[in-house]
Amino acid sequence: MLNLVLGRNYADKTEYVRNLVAEGVKAGDSGFIIIVPEQFSYATEKGMLEKTGTSGMLNIEVLSFSRLAELVLEASGKNDLRPPVDDGVRMLTMSLALESIGDRLNIFKKYVARPQLTESLVSFATEMKQFSVTPDMLAD
Repeated sequence: MLNLVLGRNYADKTEYVRNLVAEGVKAGDSGFIIIVPEQFSYATEKGMLEKTGTSGMLNIEVLSFSRLAELVLEASGKNDLRPPVDDGVRMLTMSLALESIGDRLNIFKKYVARPQLTESLVSFATEMKQFSVTPDMLAD
Protein backbone atom coordinates (compact mmCIF):
# COMPACT_ATOMS: atom_id res chain seq x y z
CA MET A 1 0.00 0.00 0.00
CA LEU A 2 1.24 3.48 -0.79
CA ASN A 3 0.47 6.31 1.61
CA LEU A 4 1.27 9.88 0.69
CA VAL A 5 1.44 12.29 3.59
CA LEU A 6 0.88 15.84 2.45
CA GLY A 7 0.72 19.05 4.42
CA ARG A 8 2.18 22.47 4.98
CA ASN A 9 5.57 23.16 6.52
CA TYR A 10 5.81 22.46 10.23
CA ALA A 11 2.63 20.34 10.17
CA ASP A 12 4.42 17.43 11.94
CA LYS A 13 4.25 15.18 8.86
CA THR A 14 7.57 13.57 9.75
CA GLU A 15 6.46 12.64 13.24
CA TYR A 16 3.13 11.38 11.90
CA VAL A 17 4.89 9.04 9.44
CA ARG A 18 7.31 7.79 12.09
CA ASN A 19 4.45 7.04 14.50
CA LEU A 20 2.39 5.36 11.79
CA VAL A 21 5.26 3.08 10.77
CA ALA A 22 6.21 2.35 14.39
CA GLU A 23 2.62 1.33 15.16
CA GLY A 24 2.62 -0.96 12.14
CA VAL A 25 5.88 -2.59 13.18
CA LYS A 26 4.59 -3.11 16.73
CA ALA A 27 1.45 -4.69 15.26
CA GLY A 28 3.64 -7.21 13.43
CA ASP A 29 3.52 -5.71 9.96
CA SER A 30 6.65 -5.69 7.82
CA GLY A 31 7.96 -4.39 4.51
CA PHE A 32 7.81 -0.69 5.30
CA ILE A 33 9.66 1.59 2.91
CA ILE A 34 10.10 5.25 3.77
CA ILE A 35 11.26 7.42 0.86
CA VAL A 36 13.06 10.60 1.86
CA PRO A 37 15.41 13.13 0.28
CA GLU A 38 19.09 12.15 0.53
CA GLN A 39 19.89 14.61 3.31
CA PHE A 40 17.16 13.19 5.57
CA SER A 41 17.95 9.46 5.30
CA TYR A 42 20.23 9.34 8.36
CA ALA A 43 17.87 11.38 10.55
CA THR A 44 14.92 9.22 9.48
CA GLU A 45 16.77 5.99 10.22
CA LYS A 46 17.85 7.33 13.61
CA GLY A 47 14.30 8.46 14.44
CA MET A 48 12.83 5.12 13.45
CA LEU A 49 15.47 3.27 15.46
CA GLU A 50 14.47 5.28 18.53
CA LYS A 51 10.80 4.45 17.98
CA THR A 52 11.06 0.76 17.06
CA GLY A 53 14.38 -0.51 18.41
CA THR A 54 16.85 -2.63 16.50
CA SER A 55 14.49 -5.54 15.92
CA GLY A 56 11.85 -3.21 14.49
CA MET A 57 14.34 -1.77 12.01
CA LEU A 58 14.48 -5.16 10.29
CA ASN A 59 10.99 -4.39 8.96
CA ILE A 60 11.76 -0.85 7.78
CA GLU A 61 13.77 0.36 4.84
CA VAL A 62 14.63 4.04 4.51
CA LEU A 63 15.47 4.93 0.92
CA SER A 64 16.70 8.13 -0.63
CA PHE A 65 15.39 8.97 -4.10
CA SER A 66 18.71 7.98 -5.71
CA ARG A 67 18.83 4.65 -3.84
CA LEU A 68 15.23 3.95 -4.86
CA ALA A 69 16.17 4.58 -8.49
CA GLU A 70 19.12 2.17 -8.17
CA LEU A 71 16.87 -0.54 -6.74
CA VAL A 72 14.31 -0.08 -9.52
CA LEU A 73 17.04 -0.33 -12.16
CA GLU A 74 18.45 -3.46 -10.54
CA ALA A 75 15.01 -5.08 -10.31
CA SER A 76 14.24 -4.28 -13.95
CA GLY A 77 17.61 -5.58 -15.14
CA LYS A 78 18.53 -2.22 -16.63
CA ASN A 79 21.40 -1.53 -14.26
CA ASP A 80 24.59 -1.90 -16.29
CA LEU A 81 26.71 -1.96 -13.11
CA ARG A 82 28.92 0.92 -14.22
CA PRO A 83 29.79 3.25 -11.39
CA PRO A 84 27.97 6.58 -11.55
CA VAL A 85 29.88 9.56 -12.89
CA ASP A 86 30.56 11.98 -10.06
CA ASP A 87 32.11 15.45 -9.97
CA GLY A 88 35.59 14.01 -9.52
CA VAL A 89 35.30 12.00 -12.72
CA ARG A 90 33.90 15.04 -14.55
CA MET A 91 36.79 17.21 -13.33
CA LEU A 92 39.37 14.64 -14.38
CA THR A 93 37.79 14.17 -17.80
CA MET A 94 37.57 17.92 -18.38
CA SER A 95 41.16 18.37 -17.23
CA LEU A 96 42.34 15.71 -19.70
CA ALA A 97 40.31 17.31 -22.48
CA LEU A 98 41.77 20.74 -21.72
CA GLU A 99 45.27 19.29 -21.64
CA SER A 100 44.78 17.68 -25.04
CA ILE A 101 43.66 20.91 -26.73
CA GLY A 102 45.61 23.40 -24.61
CA ASP A 103 48.06 24.34 -27.36
CA ARG A 104 45.18 25.24 -29.72
CA LEU A 105 43.48 27.62 -27.28
CA ASN A 106 43.98 31.34 -27.64
CA ILE A 107 42.22 33.13 -24.80
CA PHE A 108 42.35 30.41 -22.15
CA LYS A 109 45.76 28.96 -23.04
CA LYS A 110 47.52 30.31 -19.94
CA TYR A 111 44.69 29.10 -17.66
CA VAL A 112 44.57 25.45 -18.81
CA ALA A 113 46.45 24.16 -15.75
CA ARG A 114 44.29 26.08 -13.27
CA PRO A 115 41.58 24.09 -11.49
CA GLN A 116 39.21 27.09 -11.56
CA LEU A 117 38.91 26.84 -15.35
CA THR A 118 38.23 23.11 -15.17
CA GLU A 119 35.62 23.64 -12.46
CA SER A 120 33.92 26.43 -14.41
CA LEU A 121 33.78 24.33 -17.58
CA VAL A 122 32.35 21.31 -15.73
CA SER A 123 29.69 23.56 -14.20
CA PHE A 124 28.93 25.04 -17.62
CA ALA A 125 28.66 21.61 -19.24
CA THR A 126 26.34 20.42 -16.46
CA GLU A 127 24.05 23.43 -16.95
CA MET A 128 23.96 22.90 -20.71
CA LYS A 129 23.00 19.26 -20.18
CA GLN A 130 20.28 20.18 -17.67
CA PHE A 131 18.71 22.58 -20.15
CA SER A 132 19.11 20.18 -23.10
CA VAL A 133 21.43 22.52 -24.99
CA THR A 134 23.25 20.57 -27.69
CA PRO A 135 26.66 21.39 -29.20
CA ASP A 136 24.88 22.30 -32.46
CA MET A 137 22.69 24.79 -30.60
CA LEU A 138 25.81 26.39 -29.10
CA ALA A 139 27.46 26.57 -32.53
CA ASP A 140 24.43 28.36 -33.93
